[in-house]
Amino acid sequence: MQEDWGAVLPEERRWERGGIRGGPVGVAIGIVVGGILGAQLSGHAYVEAAGTSNPVTREFIDRFTSFWTGVDELGMAQALATQHKTNLSFVREVFLSLNDDYSTDADDIALEYVKITRKNHGLSQSLQRNRALRKLLIRLPDEGWTSSEEMEAIRYLRQH
Repeated sequence: MQEDWGAVLPEERRWERGGIRGGPVGVAIGIVVGGILGAQLSGHAYVEAAGTSNPVTREFIDRFTSFWTGVDELGMAQALATQHKTNLSFVREVFLSLNDDYSTDADDIALEYVKITRKNHGLSQSLQRNRALRKLLIRLPDEGWTSSEEMEAIRYLRQH
């Protein structure tokens, strides 16, 4: 007796209830969703495994990033403000690396750094004298969607 592979019994068609049929459409949706998520996760996994592209900042940034927990934005901003308060060229290098490798976090870390700077007179004075870092801290949040808090930080940086 030969089986009819094209025949599907009604009780075996429960998977159709969601409105998406199996076969080519379901496979195509799976490939698109899986491909997009896979591409994002593989890029994220690569950055986490390899570290930032800038060897000068790699060790510092690695301390605040994790594949599972993401980026400790406030922790990194605090460390830049306390551990590197007299080395603003390194701080600038860190923000350039973040922009290259962690672009979705760079503006948030910049905002936290500016908030800390505003409360620290000495750091604020140093930042005032470092035009290159100030311009970068303005550019990072200004490139994408900018919150009202980021706009306030940009105004502060432009006035000082």
